[in-house]
Amino acid sequence: MKSRQNGVTIIELMLSIFLFTIIFTGSITVLNKGLKIIADTSNFLEAICITNQQMEFMRSLRFDELKDRSFVISKFKGKVLIKNYEDGLKEITVTTKWIGAIGLPRKISLVSLRSG
Repeated sequence: MKSRQNGVTIIELMLSIFLFTIIFTGSITVLNKGLKIIADTSNFLEAICITNQQMEFMRSLRFDELKDRSFVISKFKGKVLIKNYEDGLKEITVTTKWIGAIGLPRKISLVSLRSG
């Protein structure tokens, strides 16, 4: 007479736990990477806005008021550099820097020319 064993053996149980762990770990890793990408994109868009605001501020000043300056807005640090050319022309460079989601430094620059 053959006996039928109903239920799960220890090997089947361990294999299913192992597979669940691999799938769960992979899902968490993908989710974590996705959150870092979202944070980087958000920071990049905020840096673009800050850089553009600083450039618009510099454009609103009189020509003789244009000078180098620094700024700090939240986690973003930046510099405005003015380079003088002959014939009454100035180059305005606005650079914004920040630390990305994975710890690497990031920056964005905007350059414009202005005549007096």
